Amino acid sequence: MRTFFVAFAVLLLAAPVFAGTIDFESTGVAVGAPLPTIDIVSFDGAILGDYLGGASEGFISNAAGTFDALYSYAGVGEYFLADALGGANGTDFGVPVTVTATFSRPVTNVNMWISDVNQNFLEWVTVVISDGGGFTDTITLTEASPGGGDGNNAFLDFGNTTPITSMVITSGAHTSRNRAGWGLDNLSYSVVPLPTAAWAGLGLLGLLAGSRRLRRSR
Repeated sequence: MRTFFVAFAVLLLAAPVFAGTIDFESTGVAVGAPLPTIDIVSFDGAILGDYLGGASEGFISNAAGTFDALYSYAGVGEYFLADALGGANGTDFGVPVTVTATFSRPVTNVNMWISDVNQNFLEWVTVVISDGGGFTDTITLTEASPGGGDGNNAFLDFGNTTPITSMVITSGAHTSRNRAGWGLDNLSYSVVPLPTAAWAGLGLLGLLAGSRRLRRSR
């Protein structure tokens, strides 16, 4: 009986988290700093943005010193993912910027809000998800897209696709005064559960561990 409870406890402790949402409100890093790994997602080329921050930390429009607003409807909050500034003082004006998110577990149902894609500098954002084995899916957002435009939020939903392991965001209109001028918030996904055989294997490990403990206690 004791062995059974050991195995059952192992299964409970190993139970997967089937869904996740990253809202970037409590990352533990300062505004403008590179984003750390959050939950099962590691980021490259991304910083923490704040729409109340300075030009190097949030949105800014054509007029130098005039800030765009990250409108807070649909649960989009103050802090968000922004692309990291490249080149000395943003000298890579017009060069596309890339942000990569890598998932440590396969996920599906990936969706997110992307804000403030407008034509200040002919902005565009392309999001590509991939399983690393040939499957890709792509969504491109411009000012003309639903939810595009100055200060607006666009909802991007990839739906129940083939399980993927990475997401690459490429954006144009990198300006000399800030980053590309967009933000990503409320990144959500569903974690693909381990196959039944894997959980059975975990249970067997629990049974073996419990059996060893019983033998030692006798």
